[in-house]
Amino acid sequence: MLYNINKVDTSMSINQSQEQNMLYIVDNANDKNCRIIANAYLQNKIHLLEATNRLSHYGSNGQYIAAELCLVKAATSIPTQASSWLILAQKKLENAFDTNNHNDNLKLKTYERLLQLNILKTILIDHDLPSEKIVYDEYSKLVSISSYYLDKLVNQSPYNDREKQSLVGKLGEIAVLALAQRWALREIGTKDWLPIQSFFHEDHGGNCLYVTNQPAWDITIYESKLDPLNPVQQTHKIQIKNSHPQIQERSNHNNIPTIYINDDLASYPNEPSVFRNILLSCNYELMYPTKAQRLSRELNDRTEKLLNILD
Repeated sequence: MLYNINKVDTSMSINQSQEQNMLYIVDNANDKNCRIIANAYLQNKIHLLEATNRLSHYGSNGQYIAAELCLVKAATSIPTQASSWLILAQKKLENAFDTNNHNDNLKLKTYERLLQLNILKTILIDHDLPSEKIVYDEYSKLVSISSYYLDKLVNQSPYNDREKQSLVGKLGEIAVLALAQRWALREIGTKDWLPIQSFFHEDHGGNCLYVTNQPAWDITIYESKLDPLNPVQQTHKIQIKNSHPQIQERSNHNNIPTIYINDDLASYPNEPSVFRNILLSCNYELMYPTKAQRLSRELNDRTEKLLNILD
């Protein structure tokens, strides 16, 4: 008996598409509920423990956002209290990562935050910037895991358009962060200048339902200062976009520059997938440092463009 292969394949793709659409609907409702709870905390309508308890009923995304809220609390607490919130944040992130989760964008965000906990501990508890060893460990692992998801995105493409857009956006943010951290490691020193992913409330302008005119940014740069009361200070904030800018978007909103990756960090006009090339170059440089001279020069040129925008 011969099977109608074309018919079987078409039927499977329809079922997979229907399953993906259903998962998106569920995820979208889940995410909205989580953001409503997070907003209630950010607007001081509920206490943090109530928020984290409610979020625990919403799977991986709830655990991830609960962790982010714990980090927000840690950032505004005295060191002894910040330590407790960091421990709880780590537990929530590990729960989010271990839970059966089909959302690769959420997995990548969770992994990124887990890698940053030692950096945040140094900033929030020790009031210092971390050693190069701590930052190199975070940088190399983040570049490696991002390259894995990039390969999955480009060569396997198991994502629908919505999932692809979310993952591309996250990978773009990581590409710029990696470029800046690489410069800190190679040139200025991480004890003096360090970029890191912004906190949840900073990323959302204080309102994670996106109903706000408050400033929002993706990356924060910290610098060491000779100030005994405030030895580590935020000196730069960066918003990242993979899209091309509209003319009216070019002004810095609230003095926060926006990096349009494809326009601002390209090595040549109309370079495709600039974020992809940055991540692949960083990963190749880590794996084969003696063979990556050309890619290293390209990364240096892109970094100079980035720094010129920040100045």
